[in-house]
Amino acid sequence: MKVKHKLTILFVCLTTMLLSAGSSWAISGNLVIAEAYGGGGNSGSTWKNDFIVVFNRGASAVDVAGWSVQYISATGTGTWAVTPLATNSTLIQPGAYFLVQEAVGAGGTTSLPTPDAVGGIAMGATGFKVALVNNTNALIGQFATGTGAGIIDFVGCSATANGSEGSPAPAPSNTTSVQRGNLGCTDTDSNASDFTAAAPNPRNSASGLHSCGGALGPIISGIAPTAVTTNAGGIVNYTVSLSQGDSPTFYWKKVSGGTTNLIAGATGTILTLSNVLKAVDEASYFVIVSNQISSATSSLVTLTVTGDPGIRTQPASANGLLDGAVRFTVVPAASSPSFAWYFADANSNITAAVANGTLPSGDIASGATTATLTLTNLQLTSPTNFVANQ
Repeated sequence: MKVKHKLTILFVCLTTMLLSAGSSWAISGNLVIAEAYGGGGNSGSTWKNDFIVVFNRGASAVDVAGWSVQYISATGTGTWAVTPLATNSTLIQPGAYFLVQEAVGAGGTTSLPTPDAVGGIAMGATGFKVALVNNTNALIGQFATGTGAGIIDFVGCSATANGSEGSPAPAPSNTTSVQRGNLGCTDTDSNASDFTAAAPNPRNSASGLHSCGGALGPIISGIAPTAVTTNAGGIVNYTVSLSQGDSPTFYWKKVSGGTTNLIAGATGTILTLSNVLKAVDEASYFVIVSNQISSATSSLVTLTVTGDPGIRTQPASANGLLDGAVRFTVVPAASSPSFAWYFADANSNITAAVANGTLPSGDIASGATTATLTLTNLQLTSPTNFVANQ
């Protein structure tokens, strides 16, 4: 009785395991095989090489360091051929493609786009099995259901394929590859449903991104220039570039004296700083880009301002006659400065304002944008205090 009891328990456990294995055609995660082509360099082919395209159909980047694509014939049961994807950290971003170049043939007229990985596997033109694997250990066996240790995605094509997810994909040819639907997004766990045979369309990491229905979070590809040195009074533009990001919002910030402040009104891809001054604008800058999915922060860029405009010769006070005119002139210390004259309330306010690196108090004198301020038709009610700002 004890022996029978033990055998019954063992039978139940094995049954559970077998049922689990038989239903383990899990729909692939972020990365899938988007396309596979074995007719490169054959008669009638355009492309010189065989190739495999990996695609990120998910919403987050995947590092493929230590991963591989592997190949065997449609009816193969032995050891698979291996092409490593990357040895160092290599991210495939959401919506991005990754081109693996394989063996070159004697024919064909066109080289592939720049590959992201290179192998030398001579793939069959009319049928094969390919797998995306999260290691570089060669697979061994048939893999009838397209599942196994380390296998992320699996494609078997042609009617003779003895392994596939669900039923096999259609047979390719010298002039057609097998391609996953919706540019790589379709994944129902059936190769027959997910793939069609069509004219090859090799895509690499430089190809355009393709979102599988959801918005993509922002990814900053660069910010330039990284460091600027300019004379006071100049104009500086910083530009941020995105490799992806749906409906992004930009927040430019300034870092000075250990303090970070949001720059009001700077909400686009370009930050423009006009009439820069050392005391006001010399600082570091960065931008935060965000949308409903995520946010990204750029690296710091710096601005160094030289030759702050000073006044070599101050304007002298002057007396004017009623209905007459009077002229004030400054001599700047820097070349090509800009000028703005202001009506000021008191000399003490002017001195304090200039020392703090801000504009003087008072209203601007409209049209007074040169080194000389000329007042005409003087009246008893005319302002009596002025300051020039550069």
